[in-house]
Amino acid sequence: MLLPRGLSPLLLLLCSAFAWSQAELDPLELRLKHIEQAHVSEHWQVSQDLIDQLRDERPDLGVADRTRLDVMEMRNFALRGMQSECIEMGDELLARPISLLHRSRTLQRAINCALHQERFELAFDYLGAALRLLPEIEDPARKADILSLASRMHWEVGELALSLRYAAESLDLALRSDDLRSICDSYYSLAASQFEASLLTASLQSSQEAWERCQQAGDPVLIAVSMAMMGRVLLGMGRYDDAIGWLRRAIDVYDRAAYETGLTLARFHLAIALVEVGRAAEGLALLERVEPIVDQVPSVSRADLADLRARAFATDGDWDAALAQLEQVRALSDDDDSERVRRFAYLQAEFESQRREQEIRLLREQSRVLELAEEAGSKRTRNQWVVGVSTATVALLLVGLLVTFRIDRRRFRRLSRYDGLTGLYNHRCFHQQVEAALRELGTENAPAVLVAADVDLFKKINDRFGHQAGDRVLRHLGEILRDKFPAPCILGRIGGEEFGIFIPEQNRLQVRQRIHGLRDALEPVEYQRRTIEFTLSFGLVESRGNARLETLRRRADDALYRAKRSGRDELIDAADLDTSRSG
Repeated sequence: MLLPRGLSPLLLLLCSAFAWSQAELDPLELRLKHIEQAHVSEHWQVSQDLIDQLRDERPDLGVADRTRLDVMEMRNFALRGMQSECIEMGDELLARPISLLHRSRTLQRAINCALHQERFELAFDYLGAALRLLPEIEDPARKADILSLASRMHWEVGELALSLRYAAESLDLALRSDDLRSICDSYYSLAASQFEASLLTASLQSSQEAWERCQQAGDPVLIAVSMAMMGRVLLGMGRYDDAIGWLRRAIDVYDRAAYETGLTLARFHLAIALVEVGRAAEGLALLERVEPIVDQVPSVSRADLADLRARAFATDGDWDAALAQLEQVRALSDDDDSERVRRFAYLQAEFESQRREQEIRLLREQSRVLELAEEAGSKRTRNQWVVGVSTATVALLLVGLLVTFRIDRRRFRRLSRYDGLTGLYNHRCFHQQVEAALRELGTENAPAVLVAADVDLFKKINDRFGHQAGDRVLRHLGEILRDKFPAPCILGRIGGEEFGIFIPEQNRLQVRQRIHGLRDALEPVEYQRRTIEFTLSFGLVESRGNARLETLRRRADDALYRAKRSGRDELIDAADLDTSRSG
């Protein structure tokens, strides 16, 4: 093919320049760049083999080059599930005089590995060190990476206000850069924070952005993480078929990347979706693959597996197997997890308080300096005026900082206690409130009733009318519940479309009448000129004396399962089930 006149010399010049630039590059630098590229685009074993080969051939590597390899190897350790080795290498790196960039990346890797091992004290130590580096870091992408991790640690403990704030700051910084990995990671952190805050529509949009940016970044682990996040959000929205598709794709990518922790978590969420659409056998088969390594996945417990198995067996009508699994849930108990959450929350609060106190201490020191300057200052009026204004400014900053701190804590307390869609207590807080009420009632031997309620065929509502319409139904139901069961009743949204109602100092017959009144009050919801009719199924259990919440939950769930299997729009009393069994 002939080239246009005048283009051939230019092309030759460009080719010569490229060849000259490649010749000028150090062969060692070329190999390091090749390893770094493989590290983010290939299976971890590829980069690890290249790292080992280079170390064998070049034992005299300088500190900077060794550090580059070690930071990459830390990530490989994490992907292989070797968290202790990851932390050990991180501590060795942090003891060296390494660059600011490598120090920040080392701390980020160490935080992730410490979190996977649930070594929370260590994770907070690393995070504190990373945040202290922020003023020295100029690259907005590197700052974004640290803030993204801070966001993750805060939504892990449930401090959602701070998590959302860190995620927003992270994304703002990442978008100022052209670093696709940082942008991908920041969108993921924002999506996760929004999901934990029950902002599902916003989370879905952020997850979509994360997936698109992660694809552009080309890192298979990040791609799988973003796909799994999409699946998890769709699962939370009740769009089970869509969730199944995304989670299956995430599992395929995780499997190719050999990231066992992500693979296990995605399989668990896929099992939930399969059970929800009635494919219980497939869900149970997946759980068999999850169980051997579930202890390595901090966000999934053996009690979670037993609970999901109970739902799967109930879906198939195997009530004996379902009840056996619910007994296992009770036996495993939530004590360990509750202690973990309490400890994590305590550590986080302590960490945040220390950070705030450090800021306040700095401002107070500045204020003291200005006061001394004023005492020994110049006699000129202008200087005195400047010092006075500066002192007042610092004082205002102190007041503002304290006010912001209190607002943040109040906002956290609300977000950590209430469901963002309905305004009712969330799952954890509902059960905490009920446990406290049961303890108080136990001393008086007063009756109480626990009700489990579930919207019938909610998936069909979402499929037919859209998920915003489904959200409208749930909000409407929250309003009706507050109207029909005011304080001292305790109300909570304890699942996607499942609600809990605790009525103290009333017996089962009284509560049955109130439930009938609630059913009569259920009216269709109007949405975009369309009428959405819905019904509820109820499971009810009465408590007297020192009843345990785990037992009441199991019996209420059992009654709710029976109501669902009996044709829905039913109220089943656990006492009636006991009578039928004994008969």
